Amino acid sequence: MLKAKPKNFFSRDLQILENDRPVAMVEFAWSSETGQVTIGDTHYTIRQDPPGYCSFVLEDQGQIIAHARGTRTLFQHACAIEYAAKWYQLVDKSKFRRNIVVREGVQFVGYIESKHMLAQQVSACLPEHLPLAVKAFILALVTHLWAHQESVI
Repeated sequence: MLKAKPKNFFSRDLQILENDRPVAMVEFAWSSETGQVTIGDTHYTIRQDPPGYCSFVLEDQGQIIAHARGTRTLFQHACAIEYAAKWYQLVDKSKFRRNIVVREGVQFVGYIESKHMLAQQVSACLPEHLPLAVKAFILALVTHLWAHQESVI
């Protein structure tokens, strides 16, 4: 189980914990929609693609690792994440709580939740086969969008 918690109440930066042990840091720039995931000595870039749209990418040395884009239907907002030619969909489970279901196709593969609407800490159970950088990217996206009072995307 992963947990993401901000450095402090007003911070957009996150510490990612696994079994209460720090495993990654996510830092967002104050002036733009760019960020960085740090795992050990490795730094990954998060950026909007193109800027100003609901589409984000995770890059390692200029090479795109994962891509997230918003999808909307008449009844729900969702986010589709592409990694290694597979698609994962993040769907709001409830309008009144911050709960997200993670699906691969129609199969349930994980969840992301906070205890209540104003809770800062997020818990997540994501597929084991996803690398930590992609899991951190997903958590960074979700917490970033929740901080802007948006649904998943």
